[in-house]
Amino acid sequence: MSAELTLYEHLDLLDDVVQRYLKGEHPNAIAKSLGVKRVTVMELIGEWQKFAANNRHISDRAREALVGADKHYSMIIERGWETIEQADTNSDLRTKNAALGLVANVEQKRMEMLQKAGVLDNTELAAQLAEAEERQQELIAILKDLCPDCKANVAMRLGRVSGEAVTVLVKDEPVFNNV
Repeated sequence: MSAELTLYEHLDLLDDVVQRYLKGEHPNAIAKSLGVKRVTVMELIGEWQKFAANNRHISDRAREALVGADKHYSMIIERGWETIEQADTNSDLRTKNAALGLVANVEQKRMEMLQKAGVLDNTELAAQLAEAEERQQELIAILKDLCPDCKANVAMRLGRVSGEAVTVLVKDEPVFNNV
């Protein structure tokens, strides 16, 4: 919190910033309209996100709102596809083109909303996938160190656990585990 702001002024500014941010306003536009620096806006948004993430009531309401918005987007997309099919049946290319643009735009907005909500956090997902791949490579290395008689049994069990086919050499013969 900046030294120039009282607690009340800080909370009032925080409320203004968050209200605008939740309505979809870009941080640059928020900063300009409120007459504050963009850095301040970003700090306030971060402060609110930390508070919201640690508050169960806010998190529950946010999840409910997200699910509701996602259902709303799904409904709009479904109606868009109905319009496309109807336009296709009537050979109305202008309407079909407009509806295709609407569906694409709504899908993009939906993805942005989910990404902002952290549902589509690519870095977290990528880290989890990399970790899983490392574990699988370690398991395969362990498998290669086993005695020849154990390899086939362990390969089969590892295949069931990983959901992927595991191939090892047992006494110079390949053993394939078709999952």
